[in-house]
Amino acid sequence: MTHWRKYVSANNPNLHHWDIEEFSPVEVTIEKYGMQDVHGDGDGDEADKPMCFLWFKGGKKPLGINATNGHILSGILGADIEGWVGKAVTLRRAEITSGGKKGEPCIRVDAPAGFKLPGLCPKFKYTDKKKGA
Repeated sequence: MTHWRKYVSANNPNLHHWDIEEFSPVEVTIEKYGMQDVHGDGDGDEADKPMCFLWFKGGKKPLGINATNGHILSGILGADIEGWVGKAVTLRRAEITSGGKKGEPCIRVDAPAGFKLPGLCPKFKYTDKKKGA
């Protein structure tokens, strides 16, 4: 199935779930990080806000790091973002299973078994089949 945003945002400069759907899960190596302004989320707050992004070796688009992926990354690699550079992580397709965005597809970093997210992060489930599983 093809998500409608794939066509509406075909030239979007940032990495989205439709960009990895044919490859998920995909192992990537973090090349660098930085901040960029992003437009509001459409929930009434349309102001530009700074967001952390990660670029991956060989990748064309950066991934915006939301709170959920930020918590997973810090659980895997530590909270020091400078220490993330050069580290490999796995990106997977997922679907949000709680809150106002329930059912929305997304990209999630592959969390270790038993990893507990803080209560404010939306719950999710992976929707790809993990290779080797």
